[in-house]
Amino acid sequence: MDKSSIINFQFSILIALLFASCHAQHDTESERLLTILDHDLTHRAEYIQRRLDYVDSLKHACRLATTDSARYALSLQITDEYMTLQCDSALAYALQSRQTAIRTGDTYQLQESDIRILRACSNAGMFTEIPHLVGLRSVGDCLPAHRATYCWAMITLYEHMRAYYAGNPEQSDRLGRLTLLYRDTLMQILPEGSGLWQKERAFSLQAQGQYDEALRLLLPLYEDDEPGTRLYGLNAMSRARLYLDMGDTARALLNLAVSADMDVRYGVRENESLLALSKLMYAEGNYNRAYRYATAAIEDAESLGSRFRFTEVTGIYRVIKDSYLQQLRRHERFRLRLILALGAALVVVLCGLGQLTRAHRKLSAARHELSAANAQLGEANRRLADAASIREYYITYLISAISAYANKLEEFRKTVNRKLKTRQYDDLLAQTSRPHPGDLDTVFEQFDKTFLALYPTFIDDLNALLAEPHRYPPSGGVLCTEQRIFALVRLGMTDVTQIANFLHYSTQTIYNYRHRVRHHALNPDDFERAVMHIGEMS
Repeated sequence: MDKSSIINFQFSILIALLFASCHAQHDTESERLLTILDHDLTHRAEYIQRRLDYVDSLKHACRLATTDSARYALSLQITDEYMTLQCDSALAYALQSRQTAIRTGDTYQLQESDIRILRACSNAGMFTEIPHLVGLRSVGDCLPAHRATYCWAMITLYEHMRAYYAGNPEQSDRLGRLTLLYRDTLMQILPEGSGLWQKERAFSLQAQGQYDEALRLLLPLYEDDEPGTRLYGLNAMSRARLYLDMGDTARALLNLAVSADMDVRYGVRENESLLALSKLMYAEGNYNRAYRYATAAIEDAESLGSRFRFTEVTGIYRVIKDSYLQQLRRHERFRLRLILALGAALVVVLCGLGQLTRAHRKLSAARHELSAANAQLGEANRRLADAASIREYYITYLISAISAYANKLEEFRKTVNRKLKTRQYDDLLAQTSRPHPGDLDTVFEQFDKTFLALYPTFIDDLNALLAEPHRYPPSGGVLCTEQRIFALVRLGMTDVTQIANFLHYSTQTIYNYRHRVRHHALNPDDFERAVMHIGEMS
């Protein structure tokens, strides 16, 4: 292979890779846009209702209007809202606005309402009724301010009629020529070179098959469109039509998804883009989305009340529905075969499990018995270990307390002996005539510390037995007198005299404390028994 052949081969590979990369990006973006559309379609009823609520507010304002000019303006606004929402209502309010114009004798308003009637009849597919309902017959009948609007209405009418007579090539060609004729007239009315003029020029070139030139004119006009607006969706549909004519289905799909989503969000039932998107999904073999979009389109066409749109949707809907049902039947057959295969495998597995279950049943029972015995033994060992730990703690505390008191007694003996030898009888008498408060405080402090070490949750558990207003606040590891009484009760000292001797109170005082705390308990009758169980192992 020579050098030039190698270079050509490498260039071909590079082009193929770039094409594959672009295609993958298109697929990712189209899936993202279709996912957004799928989500918004689930809320379609909410968007429609929001728009109907807005129309109801306009109708209410129209009923309250006190002047013909206000009634006319509101009737026209309601007509425009209904134009892509409910055709018969759009026509009714257009006729109402014309009645107001006739009553006031305003020619401008009369022609303006006539064009609205023309558009309403066109959207509804009431092509034969137009000569009887619309007074305008040609562009020459219109005031200069209405000529462009009239041309747009006639272009839309012929496009709708062409879609309705799509199965009749002769009629379709005639209507196509009439559309081009009105577009040429419109271009003569619009300022040459303006944005609207360029757009109509592009549509004319598109109708004549000059797609590249039409695209060159159209794309710059749409660069400043704000995403998420109704205009953004309408212009996306214009681009989609052009890409479909050019055979570029990838870009057409992107624009159709955007346009359809804007239609859904703005509560538009005249959603041509959703129907076109369902056709594209059908052509790509995505029958699920094709059926879902076609179903939404036929529901909207029925609610819209458009004859030609309903006829157009019905034709493609039948084809898509049949393909969708065939796909469902294939999936059902596949699922049935899969279920049967899984059922057979399940039977085999169940038989094996039965054998294993019988083989291990005795072993499992023995293991359960051994496990229960081990658990009981472990619990007994734990309780013994806890009891031994508590006993050791008590012994340590008792030895320490006895040692401390022995030391104090020895010091006291030495002090007494020394004072007797020096004949300090008055000091000795004064020293032994009053108790030493620090000794009791030290005993109680040591008791509190030892007890809370053994029962760290005692204060919280005691509070749980009392009514909320009478619970004890946190005390930083020190027990109050009432808590100390019930700490002694928890240790098994239930005799009032013993408790009084330990705390150096009268028996009546101890009785009063116990009675008062028990009176504040959630369950007074069971209070002291519950205290006895605080800190027990479950």
